[in-house]
Amino acid sequence: MKIKSIFTTIILILTIINITAAWEVRLKVDGGRPHDLAFGVKDDATYDFDRKIDKISPPPPPEGFYAFFYITNPDKPFLERLWEDYRAIEDNINWELYLKRHEIPVTIEWDPEQVLGKMLYINNQTKMEDLKDGKYICQLGDSIVTFSYFKTTAIFKEDIVPTKFCLNPNNPNPFNETTSISFSVAEKSDVSLSVYDVLGKEVKALYNGELTKGVYSIKWFARDDNDEPLPSGIYFCRLQAGGREFLQKMMLLM
Repeated sequence: MKIKSIFTTIILILTIINITAAWEVRLKVDGGRPHDLAFGVKDDATYDFDRKIDKISPPPPPEGFYAFFYITNPDKPFLERLWEDYRAIEDNINWELYLKRHEIPVTIEWDPEQVLGKMLYINNQTKMEDLKDGKYICQLGDSIVTFSYFKTTAIFKEDIVPTKFCLNPNNPNPFNETTSISFSVAEKSDVSLSVYDVLGKEVKALYNGELTKGVYSIKWFARDDNDEPLPSGIYFCRLQAGGREFLQKMMLLM
């Protein structure tokens, strides 16, 4: 009896701290037919397809499981499916891994040594789980697994409708290296979220721009605007939105 496929989206958050050179993560993907895929960054790569760097996937089989990274390229549709996708080094990069036509759980594995010095998470819309064990199993049908790179902060929109502007206490607090800062935007508004030291100096601009109504969470990795780690101490998070200002005290213990 075949299992009915359900199309869903799962987000894997790959956060790289203090990266100064190219890196890659090689994947073993198996949903009934094994695939060897890879993604990462290289100095001579671009956001688009790079003929000498990226690797095009073969045509999909007539039936059965297959996986590929997807890139948008309407002028050259045969380049939309990749088995190896490398990008230029940027603050925020997303890789979409498509898992198609599988009737058993898909196992995605990688060498844990490849993520040393990095933080790898899965965000399943309700919580973030550590993935340093080198394996992730997708139990669902046709799926998109999105790997995302963030340099020092990552912002997520939660499935909650707020009724007022507010800045929630960061969690955890006190924290070591990483903390999440949640805030609510009651209506479309210009938003500024920054971190200050005890002398009132802005050390990190977390977000500046327009946001629609919603509850947002930003993951901050205790680094300043120059991507340098901050020392232990008291810091203040300041939210400006909807013509109002909010402040929360945070304690960093390194």
